[in-house]
Parts: sequence; C-alpha cells; structure tokens
Amino acid sequence: MGANAWIGQWDDDQAFRRHIRLLTVLWGAGFTLDALIRVAFAMTLPIGAVPLVNALQWLVVLGAMIGLHAWYVKRNGLLV
Repeated sequence: MGANAWIGQWDDDQAFRRHIRLLTVLWGAGFTLDALIRVAFAMTLPIGAVPLVNALQWLVVLGAMIGLHAWYVKRNGLLV
C-alpha cells in the first residue's frame, strides 16, 4: 500500500512533488555541507584526530538530517 500510495500522490498532487523535491534538496545540501566540513577538518586538524572527529561529525550531521526530515514529513502530512 505505501509505495502505491506514494506513486498515486506523485502522479496527482503537485504539492506532494514539491515537498519531496525540497526534501531531496535538503539531503543534498546536508551531504554537501558534510563534505565541506570534512575537508576543512582534514586540512586544519592534526592527522591523528581527523578519523575520530569525522566519525563524530557524521553522527551529528546524520542525526540532524534525520531529525529535520522527520519534522518536515510530520509537519507537512507526508506520512502515508
């Protein structure tokens, strides 16, 4: 049911398509920001600290992105 409902909404609901496209842009921007931060860390931190900092940063970025996604989906009634 879930996939078919989304396909139906995608085909028939312009607002739904806009919301999904915006979520796609948000995820892309989040991962781009993550990459830029990783480069900055790699260039400025001592080499031994980079793996730990990158791991912690990944958890923070992923947690923030999942939280933002969940909030946006709930706020805009995208749950099917």
